[in-house]
Amino acid sequence: MNLDKLTVILPVANEQVDALAAGLASLPATASLLLVDTGDGRAAAWLAQQARPGTTIGHHPGSLDAARDWGGRAATTPWLLFTTSQITFAPDYFERLSNQNNAEMVYGPSWSYEGGRWGWSPVSQRLLAWFNLPLVSTSNMLVSRHAFLALGGFRNHLSYHTFTAFAWQLRRKGYPLRFDPALVVHRHPRLKLYAPARAFS
Repeated sequence: MNLDKLTVILPVANEQVDALAAGLASLPATASLLLVDTGDGRAAAWLAQQARPGTTIGHHPGSLDAARDWGGRAATTPWLLFTTSQITFAPDYFERLSNQNNAEMVYGPSWSYEGGRWGWSPVSQRLLAWFNLPLVSTSNMLVSRHAFLALGGFRNHLSYHTFTAFAWQLRRKGYPLRFDPALVVHRHPRLKLYAPARAFS
């Protein structure tokens, strides 16, 4: 899969600019980005100032899950990569992503280090994947636009576990999906939803 067939969908509220900057720095310059701003526009204003090629900014009031749904419908590429603002992509992430084949959805672990310890979610993901039971992070999911639209997007799965509910429905409908333990993103400790005023001056 070539990067020109992919849109990275990033919903944001009033996220701290530092969190956005770290994630964007790990994103290839050739990857298309659709930022969906659900907040007061500060994050979108900051991103517009960066003049990053291939970037589209949309505005959709409401929850982050509703913004993800809107972004998935607004994107026009064959593949959609959903992520969040508190992550950075591993250095080999997009190289591995380009080698993904024969699946309508691929998801990977989101490693976090908070309070002096690693989170357990990736371990649980791998264990459940052995039994073909998907547990999907909102920060690391690739899905074909065809499958996304065929299931009606996320509108029927808006809950705390939106992506996992969506993945289970995909599996029930017979779409192939796969967990790749080496397709890693790193989640940073959640920052306060505050953007320094000087970043927008």
